[in-house]
Amino acid sequence: MDSDNDLEQLFEELKIYETLWSKDVEKGFLKRYLKKYGPDSLFYKIKENDKIRYYTYYPSSIAKNLKKKDTIQSRNALIGEFTEKFVKYLFSKTELVSKKKLYIVNNAICPELGLTANSPADIVVSSRNERILNKNDIYLIGEVKMSLVWNWSFNPDDNSLTEEGDFTSHIGQPSLLRSDSVLKAIGKAVNIRLYNFEEVIPIVIICNTPIQSSYLEKINNLFSKYFIHGILSLNPYLKNVYGNYIHNTKTGSVVTIENLSQLNDKISKFIKERESKKKIIIKAIDGNFREELKKEIRYIKDTEEAIDLVLKRLGI
Repeated sequence: MDSDNDLEQLFEELKIYETLWSKDVEKGFLKRYLKKYGPDSLFYKIKENDKIRYYTYYPSSIAKNLKKKDTIQSRNALIGEFTEKFVKYLFSKTELVSKKKLYIVNNAICPELGLTANSPADIVVSSRNERILNKNDIYLIGEVKMSLVWNWSFNPDDNSLTEEGDFTSHIGQPSLLRSDSVLKAIGKAVNIRLYNFEEVIPIVIICNTPIQSSYLEKINNLFSKYFIHGILSLNPYLKNVYGNYIHNTKTGSVVTIENLSQLNDKISKFIKERESKKKIIIKAIDGNFREELKKEIRYIKDTEEAIDLVLKRLGI
């Protein structure tokens, strides 16, 4: 795994504070980790016209002819680490974080909010630069669900990388286009909020794709009741993707960030809500309600069922 300093140097070179998530960022990730881990840890190896080809995703054009489709677990860990540090670096470059002398912390633990070593927050904006925090230290919590969006092929003969199309051209479902990623992110947010009904510590889900329209109603319900403060996509380069995809909503439940200034404005708005200790505008929820809800969820293994239970109990 790379240190923060190593990746910060790469992010500086890529000028992500100007571009946000982009093809160049993905190419930079692949080049860096190819040197360390080789193609088999990052690419699917496919025999095509008697030649060995390497792809980050199975292209739709050839996937139907493949009997077996593997999953590269090793890449998931690498891109997970990379994207969390990407978000940390990007947030640290916002004007607000610099002026208020705040810190961006990865894998934060806060037992008061149900954030444990086994289930930490991917990223928090905090008043202290430590991993173990108190609730009052935290201004914002982010759950990062990002991955490679475009498909890339690798030619081992000359070590070249070629972009083969966006997610509509391959069978992979990156970022929040995966239903399990959506459910895990929402489930985490719901669990945190169950520990924190008294005041609003903003919870945002951070991605690099639009979302499927089929999840919009559920997301809007959670957004309107302050279980999440929204979904932020840090990839402004998929505007040409139409169909059943949501890039932005009028309510702000889903926002595609265009530049660092807009990201700064969103974080500023969230932190103002945190500092004002605004009460959550939902039904009056007493301690008994919270405890009963926690007990019911404890015995539910399916995340979607747990979310549906919360929504039902809140009358959403």
